[in-house]
Amino acid sequence: IDPKTLTIVDGSGLSAYDRITPRALVRILQYDRAPQRKAIVEAALPLSGVRGTLKDRFRDPILRGKIDAKTGSVNHVRTLAGYLQTERHGTVTFALLVNDWMDRGPGAMKRLDAVRGAILRAIATAP
Repeated sequence: IDPKTLTIVDGSGLSAYDRITPRALVRILQYDRAPQRKAIVEAALPLSGVRGTLKDRFRDPILRGKIDAKTGSVNHVRTLAGYLQTERHGTVTFALLVNDWMDRGPGAMKRLDAVRGAILRAIATAP
């Protein structure tokens, strides 16, 4: 990973000065999914429509049980990064990062998940 693609200030990811590009995050996730670590990583991650923070999310038939991912949120930032299991393309590693997220109204997370779901559904069903 190119050190220019990330800045780690406090090691927790909570500093306003921590930075990582989606590409760098995807590379870390790809490294984590190497055969010797794959089962451990998958067991630790929430699974769409099944367990963890994704239990009640992405439950439509195309995405249910197909997304192993970690959510993340700090002030004005919302993330979802992990693995999407597809029939045609195998496992697709992804990182969806939203900076300057200002929507705090009722249903804000549902609206964001609708966008994320549309992106992931498009990937899952891509020819």
